[in-house]
Amino acid sequence: MSLERSRIKSIIESLIFVSSEPLPFAKIKALLEGVPTNDLKSVLGELQADCLAFDRGVYLEEVAMGYQFRTNPENTDWIMALVETKPRRFSKASLETIAIIAYNQPITRPEIENIRGVDSSSAVNLLLERRIVKIVGRKDVPGKPFLFGTTKEFLELFNLKELSSLPTLQEIENLEETHPELFEGGKSQSSESVSGDEPKASDESPTTDAGDAEINSEDNASEKEDDTGKRSGQKSDDAVLPEANIATPETISDDSALPADENENDPSDEDKAEND
Repeated sequence: MSLERSRIKSIIESLIFVSSEPLPFAKIKALLEGVPTNDLKSVLGELQADCLAFDRGVYLEEVAMGYQFRTNPENTDWIMALVETKPRRFSKASLETIAIIAYNQPITRPEIENIRGVDSSSAVNLLLERRIVKIVGRKDVPGKPFLFGTTKEFLELFNLKELSSLPTLQEIENLEETHPELFEGGKSQSSESVSGDEPKASDESPTTDAGDAEINSEDNASEKEDDTGKRSGQKSDDAVLPEANIATPETISDDSALPADENENDPSDEDKAEND
């Protein structure tokens, strides 16, 4: 297929615009069969440059292993007034759990709790429901606990091209030194809490400005349950998935599966026996 460069550019722009999720380069290449790879990459670079050069309302970004148009952050107030939605917010407990999973995946829930120092069932459940994390398998140890990892939605949410785009712990520490105002309580505990060198509990309610006070009620419930686990020192190994997502035949006893008349004698039969 022979297409002019301007047509290739127009087609790619349309494809990315109508895609409901980041469009992988492999998919673009398959749709534009016959167009050299270098030409496609060059056109994508031009589209990205055009958005930046002309201060457009949308930017073309490479995120979650694909290409996606995203709105200009400077226009957020007007966009929110139109769509009437609130930005997604996470509690401190949820953010801690996300960071631990992202930097240590695959990881089990007991391992997460060992790093955080508190029961993390609620936080993990919430992240599963929001599809920020997922079950990637089971660890080959007694009990075979679930292993958790991040999802494609995680990359989209945090505007990451791929997992390797995550900042290193050294970069986070350098950022803390240059911008200490971004970190709560001065010296950051990022390297400790993420790597698990010194497990520390940190489930206090976020102390942020008024804009951050709109934390989802589910997150607040998650923090309260985590705080309860912290006070009681409870470390539960129950499954973390909602009941609808897990079948646990072990919880069904043999007796409960039997009809009632086979589990216990009918009182009327005992009375008859006495009369006889």
